[in-house]
Amino acid sequence: MSSNDGFQVSIFNYSGRASGATKKRWFSGPERYIIETYILTNCEVVTPYYDAEVTLVPAYSINGYNFQTKRHNTGKSTMNCRICVKSSSYTNEKNNFYGIIEDIIQLTYPIIPNLHIVLFKCRWVDPVRGMKMHPQYHLIDVNFKKLY
Repeated sequence: MSSNDGFQVSIFNYSGRASGATKKRWFSGPERYIIETYILTNCEVVTPYYDAEVTLVPAYSINGYNFQTKRHNTGKSTMNCRICVKSSSYTNEKNNFYGIIEDIIQLTYPIIPNLHIVLFKCRWVDPVRGMKMHPQYHLIDVNFKKLY
């Protein structure tokens, strides 16, 4: 946004003008990461939101589901640290992703009351070497020793 939009941010308030032939393109991968990181770490308006309190939690319940970290499951008779995430294509079981929850990370932003963001850090099974479908029963066999 520019200062003309009523939103003034210090890193965007330099006066200047473009010249020459322009073209549009998308940034992706490392290039996009560098740009986003630069903006987030140099924009005074974003700083209060960027500074979060980080808490590691051993278990988290949401929408009737209970999730636990691998470390939390050590020595227990049942395991609840494995996870399945459906792919965005929803075409067949081979597109699902299976993994183990390593950490559950809760971010709290003091500037915004009651806002908590929860992230799951997972180790994912290699979908080529670590999974196979039973041809008759269509059950997925997941080998958790074949991780990415």
